Amino acid sequence: MSIGLAMLTLIVAPVVYLLVPLGLSVDLIPRGLKAAVGPRLADKSAGGFVKQILSELEGAVERAGETYDEKKATRAADREVPPEPGQ
Repeated sequence: MSIGLAMLTLIVAPVVYLLVPLGLSVDLIPRGLKAAVGPRLADKSAGGFVKQILSELEGAVERAGETYDEKKATRAADREVPPEPGQ
């Protein structure tokens, strides 16, 4: 009996530890925002919402990669030594 209780505690404690802050933050969301966004999230197009989030994330990663490549090319161009006038 005590081993079962210990195992249950080890399983339930982390779940409660992670879910309580999420539950508290839901209380802080304004009612108007809940009314505006809630039906969209519960709608059958919620999968579209997730797809939208993933496509935005993909776009952000692509833009970050392009920015990094531009900065890398600029640094490489700055490091090039100009030829000496006599050569």
